[in-house]
Amino acid sequence: MEQKNISNLTKKLNKFTPIPYINEFLPQKNDFKFKSQNEFDKSVIYFTTCINRGFKPSINSQNQKPIQEVVERILNKAKINVIYPDDLDGLCCGKSFMDYDEIRAKNKEILKENLLKVSKNGEIPIIADHSACSVYLIEKLKDIKELKIYDLCEYLLEIAPNLELNRLDEDILIHKMCTMKKVGKGEVIKDLAKICTNKNIFESGVECCGFAGNKGFFTPELNISATKNMKFINPNLTKAYSTSSTCEIGLSKASNRQFLHIAYLIDINSKLLKA
Repeated sequence: MEQKNISNLTKKLNKFTPIPYINEFLPQKNDFKFKSQNEFDKSVIYFTTCINRGFKPSINSQNQKPIQEVVERILNKAKINVIYPDDLDGLCCGKSFMDYDEIRAKNKEILKENLLKVSKNGEIPIIADHSACSVYLIEKLKDIKELKIYDLCEYLLEIAPNLELNRLDEDILIHKMCTMKKVGKGEVIKDLAKICTNKNIFESGVECCGFAGNKGFFTPELNISATKNMKFINPNLTKAYSTSSTCEIGLSKASNRQFLHIAYLIDINSKLLKA
């Protein structure tokens, strides 16, 4: 009830002041400790993004584990080490600096030096866990041919054959993130969902959720308008997934169910590496 009251109050205040609109699915503070591993023969660099380093799923979520814990669990099942970049707290994909040429250029050099070093000049692949950030990172570092950078859901699909996956007897709801669709990767989340259920996969029906980074907080009308038809989605579709933690805030509010990254579905369905 307290969260509902805060949501209603901030929605009203947002119309007259710069106070952000806080809906009931606002993420919680993430206090997960990032620790690299050296147990297995295979490794991956985990570039966990700024937004996901700061937050974990809302108190309304049935699964409140930070995404880093979920990803580590999956990769450990596949016997893949998780290696975090050096000085991770000071790293950003650079999307926030896209309108500032000098800062953007400096950030690119920092990323180039750091990622080439930690990946051993591209020997170890790199994954990013927020689709808007991963697409931006891949595009801005595409001239550094040594680096192999993947969106998290792309990498999960690649290693899925090595995981023992159970299939749910439940329908799955997904949202294809608009940035992924723009670069021709919109089907990846659906491909992951297909290997996790024996039942049907339903799409959100939303081309773009309109949350657009922080605009969902300060211009909530965009998100509300873009997702207005989600209130008609079958309430029995309780398992809902996307690939962007910010989009998931607005999608959850619009549909009144918690959207999580598709990695959470892979985690609950997977066992140890196949022999």
